[in-house]
Amino acid sequence: MALARGKVELKLILGLVAAALLAYVPILAEPRFHLPLIPFLAAYAATAWSAPGLFDRLWRGLRGRQPAWWLALGAVLLFLALWGWDLWRDWPRLMAVMAPGGNSLGLSY
Repeated sequence: MALARGKVELKLILGLVAAALLAYVPILAEPRFHLPLIPFLAAYAATAWSAPGLFDRLWRGLRGRQPAWWLALGAVLLFLALWGWDLWRDWPRLMAVMAPGGNSLGLSY
């Protein structure tokens, strides 16, 4: 969303995300219900990742102290930290599932 070039694009993106969240907020406590948000955001992520000069724009945005870039960087770092913590917390269970006979553990999901 930080790559939005104008106010109209940003409003459209935020409106799309807000509409999707409005439909799923009552059931977002269940992890599997986060998946419907992925198709909405995948096009924006693909555009941002495949755009030429991505890292140059990122560097200029961070050096220019633009709040959207710092917010995006903070969100990415927060998500990476949460993902790492979740992997660390579930590591014994993941190793048990990946070990021989892991398919017969009978874990509750």
